[in-house]
Amino acid sequence: MTGSTPVLESPEALRRLRAAVDIDEVLSAAQAARYCGVDVRRAALRDAGLVTFTLLMVPIHMGWSSETEVTFVARRNMYRWMSRGQIGHLVGAAEMRHQLLAQAALTGAEPGEWVTSASAVGKSEKPDATVAFPSGEIWAIEYDTGSYVGKKVDEKARTFMAEFDHVVWGCASELRARRLRHRFKVLHEREGTYPQLIEVLHCPWWV
Repeated sequence: MTGSTPVLESPEALRRLRAAVDIDEVLSAAQAARYCGVDVRRAALRDAGLVTFTLLMVPIHMGWSSETEVTFVARRNMYRWMSRGQIGHLVGAAEMRHQLLAQAALTGAEPGEWVTSASAVGKSEKPDATVAFPSGEIWAIEYDTGSYVGKKVDEKARTFMAEFDHVVWGCASELRARRLRHRFKVLHEREGTYPQLIEVLHCPWWV
């Protein structure tokens, strides 16, 4: 079998992938393999209503060493109306969703209903996604490539903490994730800026 020959993935794997894309809108090839068990570069996706496309991306803001060619999978033609910034935020939020699902599986917590939107990109008053739990709690999900300066981070955090029960902040860079954990901890403990500590995740969606 040659590398260009489509692979017939198991129906269950393709169902997992389609269900994930229905929620996340777009996934990277790395995410599709990691969370759904599908090699989208080789799988026959047409019957599942999915397409692949490849873009040159810079996942970490101004981190030109992170520039890489990434293959994505999406519902047919959906990606044509998305900018690279929107796609990056969508797959970043998707990485957060799957990490949180893994956490919930370990603790036995019931997962919530996830709503994501590319239209939130660049809007301080709207998170990249929200998740509503059976308990009535609603969480704000924010993905950060590293482009926000400290003032913008504080503005977004205060807005979200005022409106939501919990905030989860995802970062493309592990270094930025460490710095924001410290920033939020200081604001929480010393200034009482936030009623609860913001959770920070490192989300390298492209690998």
